[in-house]
Order: sequence, then C-alpha cells, then structure tokens
Amino acid sequence: MDFVLPLDAAAATLETAGGKGAALAELARGGLPVPGGFHVTTAAYQEFVTSTGVAERIRAELGAASEADAASDTGAAARIRAYFEEGPLPSALEEAAGRWRSWSLRARHPSRSDPGRCLDEPQRTNG
Repeated sequence: MDFVLPLDAAAATLETAGGKGAALAELARGGLPVPGGFHVTTAAYQEFVTSTGVAERIRAELGAASEADAASDTGAAARIRAYFEEGPLPSALEEAAGRWRSWSLRARHPSRSDPGRCLDEPQRTNG
C-alpha cells in the first residue's frame, strides 16, 4: 500500500490522491510546469485516522456539534485540527515518510560530493 507517491505518478488518481492531486499528476505527466512535490495518499489518511483513533473522535465531535460550532474556528473544526497535530505518526506512515525523504534527497542531490547542488541548479565553478 502506497502512502506517498511522486507527483507525476500514474497511480495518483482521484481515489488515491484526491481531486487536486489527480489533476496535478495529470498536468505533470503531460509535461506542463507544476511545482515539485509529492502526494500523501488517501490510504495514508485512512491509516492515520484509523490507527490513532482520530476517526472516532471526529465522528463524536461532529455528532455533538451544532452547525455553527462545527464550522467555527474555535469550535469543532479547531478541536478536530488539534487531533491531527497532537500525536506522533503511526510507524507505517513514519517509515513511508522516511523512504520519501531518502528518495527525495537522492533525486535532488545526485552527487553526494556536492549535496548542496540540486538538479535544477547550474554546476558550481570556482572563479
């Protein structure tokens, strides 16, 4: 199960990367200029909310909230946002994030002798 995908991945569909992610992937695959990045998949979201108990907490908040409270910056929406921020990532997601960081560093720094140089930067010269 993929928790992180490259921006131009064919697997980045509406179901796996959401609407914006799927559209960006299609643009990137089509050769149009898009900002660099990656997708955190819907599977990653599901893993997070299920394994941390956030899904149940969201249901409880929304079930108890009035319409005004649910949308309020100080009401249910703020409490739900805090649920995502308060705990550590589950180990499966932390591992996926680590693999992405490793891949991203190799892609951005092809020469370990010059780790400050990215692929899109001109070669440094002395003089």
